[in-house]
Amino acid sequence: MSKFRTYTFMTDKKSSNNEENDVIYEPVKIDDDLPLTVVDITVKAAEIKSAVPRHWHRSLEILLPESGGAIIYENGQERTVYPNDFVLINSTSVHALSSTNPEYVYHGFAIQISYSYLCEMIENFEEISFALEYDEADRKKMTEYLQQLVKAYDSNLLNRRLLILAALNNFLVTLCDKYIVQRENQIIRNAKDLVTNTMHYMAIHVSEVFDAQKTAEAMNVSYGYLSRKFKEVSGFSMGTYATRIRMQRAEKVLLRSKQSISDVSDSCGFANVKSFEREFKKIHKMNPSKWKQEYQKLDFDE
Repeated sequence: MSKFRTYTFMTDKKSSNNEENDVIYEPVKIDDDLPLTVVDITVKAAEIKSAVPRHWHRSLEILLPESGGAIIYENGQERTVYPNDFVLINSTSVHALSSTNPEYVYHGFAIQISYSYLCEMIENFEEISFALEYDEADRKKMTEYLQQLVKAYDSNLLNRRLLILAALNNFLVTLCDKYIVQRENQIIRNAKDLVTNTMHYMAIHVSEVFDAQKTAEAMNVSYGYLSRKFKEVSGFSMGTYATRIRMQRAEKVLLRSKQSISDVSDSCGFANVKSFEREFKKIHKMNPSKWKQEYQKLDFDE
């Protein structure tokens, strides 16, 4: 039984890269044990061209034809691909697909790679795209890697996962070695804006235990990228800044309320009392109770 997810498209609407029809965001559905999925795609032709509607993914998609040809409409341009070749579609790129000849059926595979895996494996993935043209030797080698990946994906071999990852990583190594193109970040264009937005988010959630991964997801970037930019712009690590704003809140609560140390810890987003007291002593060289006794009569502005 095939392991591919299967999509068959047959429409009566002529495809065009100039149409202003709705653009669909299609999330990538990753397999449980792999950082990718492979989709079996068939475009059945009628009297006119049939097309996969305009859509986009957050991650990379690679089209690998098996029979027939396909036209990819992308960013106002057309690209054609046939068997023994592939087409790479960059992250967030809006694209559609149709058969090259309305009298024939197109069949092929779409390899969709996990966004988080790409961020982990490729430094500054959010800031780059990939060239779409490759020298002949590299194109042949990369096509072979993709064919190996698809073959292993649909197998029952004991080392199936290892073979898939080896083929995927070999493809990515070749791609990254020669074909990286720097681009402006399309999610948040300015690092200062990204950090400002992050600080605002952290301030809103100051009463919750800090979660760096959740914060990065809220900013729609990877944790590694956000961590680097936060440090570059603010001079602090995200964890240090999170502790700092929680401590500032805790100081005010200690001086202006009768809450217990445990309640203060909970209301200021510390994981537990011990964590709160440990961080407090690092800054004030005394525990919260003693600090409160010495300073509670002082008048602090908001």
